[in-house]
Amino acid sequence: IDKAAAEKAAKAEKAVPSLVGKTVEAAKAALEAEGFVLGTTTTTTSTDTATFGLVAGQSLDAGTMQKAGTVINITVNPES
Repeated sequence: IDKAAAEKAAKAEKAVPSLVGKTVEAAKAALEAEGFVLGTTTTTTSTDTATFGLVAGQSLDAGTMQKAGTVINITVNPES
């Protein structure tokens, strides 16, 4: 692989945004703005009322470099 191709490949990767604490809609918008795709949304059983309805976790850590089109799954603390 030549240097130009390597640089192009590196530019195709973007940092995964932090989704924790966002609503599902805001998380989806943040992912799409960076070229990522929202995958599966699962729920957790946290009783922390301050986080009801918000993203509690994500399948790829914020800041990791991934290619556009990568699917990122989230875990949401549903309102009880």
